[in-house]
Amino acid sequence: IGALVNFSAICEELESSNTPFHMLCAGTNGSTALEDTLLAGAIVDVLVDAGAVELNDSARIAWDAHEQHGCVLISALELSAGGRHLLDLGMDEDLKSASAIDQFGLAPEYCSRQGFITAARMHAGGDFYRGQSGLPFP
Repeated sequence: IGALVNFSAICEELESSNTPFHMLCAGTNGSTALEDTLLAGAIVDVLVDAGAVELNDSARIAWDAHEQHGCVLISALELSAGGRHLLDLGMDEDLKSASAIDQFGLAPEYCSRQGFITAARMHAGGDFYRGQSGLPFP
């Protein structure tokens, strides 16, 4: 489970793992969500720079969305359906909080034996991957 708020922790965890993985964007009500796509594209950007990865068309589309809109993250999120919904509800601060990159250094891990998600480990890297990805600094 990843978000902009734990971006570097997710990138560090994925980059250090030799286990194949798939990114799944949750979306909203069965539709693609721009915020999920932008995050996936930023992660793809870091992993491509780190070495050999196999990209499918969805990953390429996410990467392209990140390349086009990642540097204007708040504006892009304000235009997204989820962002517009938050703004309509007067939850402007929630939108800003959700786009605050690297607020947490935790990467989650699913424990299949017990059936729940735990913090895999604390990552201290912080801003390292944000700079590599082209995501805006506050």
